Amino acid sequence: MENKVDESRAEADKGVTASMVSLHVKKEQILGVRHLQVLFMFFCSLLGFQMRVNVSVGVVAMTNANSSNPDFPEYNWSEFERNYILSSFFWGNVFTQFLGGYVSSQYGAKYILFLSTLGVSIFTLITPFVIGNGSWQLFCGLRVFVGLFQGVMYPSFYAHLARWSPSKERNILGGFITSGMELGTVLGFVLGGYISASSLGWPATFYIPGSIGIIWAILWLFFGANSPSECKMISLAERKMIEKSSSENKKKNKKVPWKSIFTSGPYLTLLFVKITQAWSYQTLMLQLPTYIHGVLKQDVATNALFSAIPYMITCLLSISTVIFVDFLMRKNYITLTVLRKGLNSFASCVPAAAYIGLCFISADDVIGNIVLLSVAVAAASGQTIGSSLNHIDLSPNHAGLIYGITNTTISLIGLLSPIVIGYIVTDSENRSQWEIIFIMLAVLLLVGNFCYMIFGRMTVQPWNDNEEESQSKDIDQNKPKAEVLI
Repeated sequence: MENKVDESRAEADKGVTASMVSLHVKKEQILGVRHLQVLFMFFCSLLGFQMRVNVSVGVVAMTNANSSNPDFPEYNWSEFERNYILSSFFWGNVFTQFLGGYVSSQYGAKYILFLSTLGVSIFTLITPFVIGNGSWQLFCGLRVFVGLFQGVMYPSFYAHLARWSPSKERNILGGFITSGMELGTVLGFVLGGYISASSLGWPATFYIPGSIGIIWAILWLFFGANSPSECKMISLAERKMIEKSSSENKKKNKKVPWKSIFTSGPYLTLLFVKITQAWSYQTLMLQLPTYIHGVLKQDVATNALFSAIPYMITCLLSISTVIFVDFLMRKNYITLTVLRKGLNSFASCVPAAAYIGLCFISADDVIGNIVLLSVAVAAASGQTIGSSLNHIDLSPNHAGLIYGITNTTISLIGLLSPIVIGYIVTDSENRSQWEIIFIMLAVLLLVGNFCYMIFGRMTVQPWNDNEEESQSKDIDQNKPKAEVLI
């Protein structure tokens, strides 16, 4: 009799404990350690992009002291050599994207992000010392190392996000992280221009972000964690909530289904559309200061401001879009398919229209040019939720890996783009040569979006669980369903 009473009490205690955990889970959904992880990744992406684009402004100041601070060295680099400097980042970047995606998916992203940010920061910090004699070849060598270390960074974000984000929060958390890229681009352009023209000169555009990046890396060692299960700060309730709602398979060191990935129609379609968008985005990010200086005849400080305006708008648009989309998805007003394809169309077709408009507007209309360039850049923000997060839709288990494959491929675009532009635009002041670039970008964007609209998919693929021979888990895309919202 007493045993039965004890068993009943034990069962009651379990029920109370389960209820308490459930109650705490609901309370912890608002703010938790997962948000701290996302905040760190936001600042990591911000610093990463600032150290990535500061060269676009810096190279203008370094080759034209009269338009910046004449008290610092000026280098006589040709247009061709400048384009090699801009592209050299991607010579290293292309080799480590895949590595970053694979290692972070298999073992976690904490130490990958630490080493990545630390390496990028150190090589950025020492840049003014190394190129003191004006060797553009040494400058290229430094940028290769910056690219090598930063290559593992962005695939790791997606692997880390897949482990830390509940499925219903993934869009808004992922959008917040990538908004750091836009803000980093803004700071890279604005601060790069104003610091170059200030008493600090162009060397400070390398010293400042490099120093801050080292501080970030040290803090990340203390607060970063590969997963909720490895985190000492997280509460049991938040950990259970993330593990319960996350679609990631927790089994580590899974065999990678290489053949299925490289023969997957939905993934290859996603890869193609990302290539077309990357060509557009990389061209603007790297060449915008050169275009504004050469065609629109603006000095470094004004150039930096005009170059940053599109990314300021992008940052605001990105954040507002994420919030609005999160509201629509929570209310089940739209399906994931409509969300992804609709935003991707916006991110491809609007910039294409802006590029065509640039071919018909006068170079003397500075404001008109800046408006169209701002439209082209800002509209591209839709690709974050439109197609970038599609990697997690297709395979939560291998999100970092397949994003690494994608970024390896589009890094080749970043490598080739400045070189191709260097052959086409032999005179940065020649407007007709830039028009060829604009038409090429418009065509690429339209073709890529057409393919994505037809062949793009937002469902978890069978190879996510290494079921190589199974059929795809098709879900009715015409009805909003909770299981699709990942």
